[in-house]
Amino acid sequence: MREAVLHTSWGSWGLYLPKASTLREKFNQIILVLGMRLAMIGIRFGRGLSKPKLSCLLLPPASPGSLGDEAMLLGAIEQLKVLGVEEIGVLSYMESESWERKVKDPVVKHGYLGNILSSMEALKSFLCAVKTYQYFCCLGADVMDGHYGEQDTLQRFNFLRLADRMGVKTRLLNLSFNEHPALSSVRALRGLPKSIRISARDPLSLMRLEEKGNRPVAQAADLAFLLAPGEKSDQVREILRWIDEKRKQGFWVIGINANTQHLQVTQDLSLPQYVECFLDALEKLHREVVNTVFVLIPHDERGEMNDETILKAIFDKSSPEVRAHTLKVSFPLTACEIRDICAQLDFLLASRMHLAIAALSQAVPAAGISYQGKFEGLFQLFGMDSMCLRVSDIITPGVLPDFLKLRIIENKDWKDRIERKLGEIRGLARNNFEGMGKAVLTR
Repeated sequence: MREAVLHTSWGSWGLYLPKASTLREKFNQIILVLGMRLAMIGIRFGRGLSKPKLSCLLLPPASPGSLGDEAMLLGAIEQLKVLGVEEIGVLSYMESESWERKVKDPVVKHGYLGNILSSMEALKSFLCAVKTYQYFCCLGADVMDGHYGEQDTLQRFNFLRLADRMGVKTRLLNLSFNEHPALSSVRALRGLPKSIRISARDPLSLMRLEEKGNRPVAQAADLAFLLAPGEKSDQVREILRWIDEKRKQGFWVIGINANTQHLQVTQDLSLPQYVECFLDALEKLHREVVNTVFVLIPHDERGEMNDETILKAIFDKSSPEVRAHTLKVSFPLTACEIRDICAQLDFLLASRMHLAIAALSQAVPAAGISYQGKFEGLFQLFGMDSMCLRVSDIITPGVLPDFLKLRIIENKDWKDRIERKLGEIRGLARNNFEGMGKAVLTR
């Protein structure tokens, strides 16, 4: 990866651009940025003449594939509509992987950045897209601390700075920040204009952002808590019928999710060992917790070794007795359908944070196997710190099934606690958009 350099010589914008390796690259960067500055003068002049219209452009964290990203985006759109936003734009990273096939709301317009997020062409595409909107909201999620690539992260910071310079009301919202962010991300965070409002989706991220960014940050909660019900496919109706029948027969219905990102957390865990951890848990729960059935639920379909692949391996290697009491869910699925499935569970073990949110938002107790510190922050919102396991914990034989047995026994207490906190947490999720609305626009 080429080093990204903050160029402050082109006015006070400060764009993060790849360090030019030749004079030609340097010249092209200068010409492009000068052209963008001239275009911005015209855009700002045009904005001053236009009538105020409550509109908002959203940048999702990634291309489609994660039902967590889908839940966040749909939750954001739902809340913007509640606030009376008349036009909502969604920027996809590339036309071949467009959010248009997932988000079909007539209020929403779709645009594209191009094939390479960190390119200068993406900057131009963003400038053309954002110019007609009153608000720009970057859904930060877990992509702003540099964990998934510093160049792409810095480009998102470029978008925030450009939108702010154009007079667009700009927000970095629904943000989490891991314990060891990239230095380039910390510097970019500190360099953001104070006019850009930042909101953190959990207390741990709030603390890290305020400490690293040296600026105030608003406490919020994840936008997925605002996801509204949607339509169900025939496949999902059949799943719900299976769960309903098992519950009528007196079974406990336990959801299970696995995520191969856990293998990146520790070198002490191989894929066969990871599968064995879940096999051990299912076998012991089946033997020791009376009347238990399992639903294996995928939540991310990106890549060859995605959730569905690893859950199939767990199902195929399970004993015949466990398989007879297990339902394996398959894609295609939507975020709303996952929410509907989770609502019918008695308990969920999640390896994806947004799958846990799908359960918690329906007052269904959920535990999580953590990575990047996201689960810890989520469970702090509910006062449920003990619902979180580290990846290193599950390696020890017996730890995962014993952990789950105890939480299932305490299920009623956890459910009551979640129900008491849900209203407050949905309010925090709405706080991502605090101050937005027609009344604010006309002041």
